Amino acid sequence: MKKFLAVMLILGLAVVAAGPASAADTIRIGLLAPLSHQVGEGEVNAAKMAVKRINDAGGIDGKKLELFIEDTEIKPEKAINGYKKLVMVDKVKAVMGAFSSGVVLSLMDHVARYKVPFISTASSSNTFGEKVAKDYDRYKYFFRLMLNETDQVNGMVEFVDGFLKPKLKIKKIAVMAEDAKWTKLMGSQFVEQIKTKGIEVSDYIRFPFKETDFAPILSRVKNANVQFLLEISAIADGAVYINQWHDMQGPPIGGCDTSAGSEDFWDKTNGKCKSETVFMYGAYDVPLTPKTKPFWADYIKEFGKEPKYASGFTYDAVYVVAGAVKAAGSTKPDALVAAIEKTDYVGVSGRIQFKKNHNTICGSDGRPMMIWHQWQGKGQRLPVYPAKYATAKLILPAWWSVK
Repeated sequence: MKKFLAVMLILGLAVVAAGPASAADTIRIGLLAPLSHQVGEGEVNAAKMAVKRINDAGGIDGKKLELFIEDTEIKPEKAINGYKKLVMVDKVKAVMGAFSSGVVLSLMDHVARYKVPFISTASSSNTFGEKVAKDYDRYKYFFRLMLNETDQVNGMVEFVDGFLKPKLKIKKIAVMAEDAKWTKLMGSQFVEQIKTKGIEVSDYIRFPFKETDFAPILSRVKNANVQFLLEISAIADGAVYINQWHDMQGPPIGGCDTSAGSEDFWDKTNGKCKSETVFMYGAYDVPLTPKTKPFWADYIKEFGKEPKYASGFTYDAVYVVAGAVKAAGSTKPDALVAAIEKTDYVGVSGRIQFKKNHNTICGSDGRPMMIWHQWQGKGQRLPVYPAKYATAKLILPAWWSVK
């Protein structure tokens, strides 16, 4: 252990997003993020933004927040070492962020061991909440501020069955998902549920993160004569398969494509993503709460680019921690856990409250939810569903007609 601490101190791996101060002078919080990935960049920007705003408003009972950042590189061992560094060297009182369910799952036993609360803002596996529910005393320091797999499956089923089915006359669809831990349950649950709606699933295809040749998959889908192709990907580069989908004139496509949530996706695909419809949550340019649209505009003004889905959740997580510290009057782990459990905060991603298993309560009525956006026009990503937030009507690929 002494060797580990010495190495961490020598390497100076933390990125400190505040002026130097002793742990007694400030309230230290930590962020884990993949710094070279767009999701990680969005987490870092949002956390810095929230910390600055809280500090500019006087901090927490006169104490300023101090942010320490560690790079996970989307690797479990990096995330584990980063969490340990934040806890043992930087002496943070809470940690948030990370990306990828596999990475976050690797952290859970370490969070349980060191008892420094962790709020996951970019991972969806149902396993997290199941662990908290099964062994609360051990895993109570873990929270998730985001939609989990089941939340997302329910949203996708509602979209395909309730919105697309009558418009596209859907009888049969195909599903393609990157081969990752977080997609296994999501993909299988979606297939099972959509079948109960009378929709046939011709294929459920899983592909490697770094796949570059999607012609066999897309040919298989096209030959199956489906009316829609559901995509599920977060780590894979969606531009690779969207370009090939366009060139092969595939069926209407949509679902989860983290790449498509970036404003440069239109340019990366040379506009071939037109008509792709993906869900967004956490941050969007819609009036979900009084804070949602202002955050979107302020983020763009400050960073020159749009926030990512984890940006809104991470921004809110900083405020949740700040509120918990103030409510508890303490930074002791158990006091913070009790205060976070009582959270009822209207943030940019929605109204934040936690279930007994420490998952976020999601859904409608201003809570974190999925809002479907479609690439249209000359590079606009516009909300098309639910109707309450839609500013555009659904369009089809130029080569597609409803039969």
